[in-house]
Amino acid sequence: MKNFYLTFILFFFTIGFSFCQDYSFTSFNQTFEELNNPTTVTGNEVWEYPDYEIPIGFDFSILNFTSDKIYFIEDGLAGYISLSPNINSNIPMLIPIGQDIKDRGNNSTGSLSPISYKLIGQPGNRILKIEWKNVGFFGDQTENDYINFQVWLYENNNKIEYHYGDNDINNPISYDYESGPSVL
Repeated sequence: MKNFYLTFILFFFTIGFSFCQDYSFTSFNQTFEELNNPTTVTGNEVWEYPDYEIPIGFDFSILNFTSDKIYFIEDGLAGYISLSPNINSNIPMLIPIGQDIKDRGNNSTGSLSPISYKLIGQPGNRILKIEWKNVGFFGDQTENDYINFQVWLYENNNKIEYHYGDNDINNPISYDYESGPSVL
């Protein structure tokens, strides 16, 4: 199945607007592939505003910020990730989906929406792939809408890719008053 992928090459939202630089955007179609045998950061925990940390496996730079970890921003929407754990630090954030997402599970079922990652490749050419699987949306009255997506970070050129997979988004107006999901 062909799914629409968006590739952002060094595209991201910065909290501080003092970092004005030119970046390029490319989009392409390719088959979405779920991660095979990834490391889960959520386990069976039902999450709403995740507060996790993922080791990147290499130093990654956005603008003049470098880190070897990715942080989920608990104070932001559930899809916000950054090179800093502090939302007020003026460190650029990656926002692969602008809607407020959540685990589709509950206390009786456990997690239905794992967040996981996998580091692939050899030193110098590694890619960290972070995956949100089967995530739902806050405010979705039907609780049937979902999306799968990934963020890829490339070691050799600091390229950032957003990959979007299977989804069922029939009721977006109820959860963010938008005509569909947004990407920032």
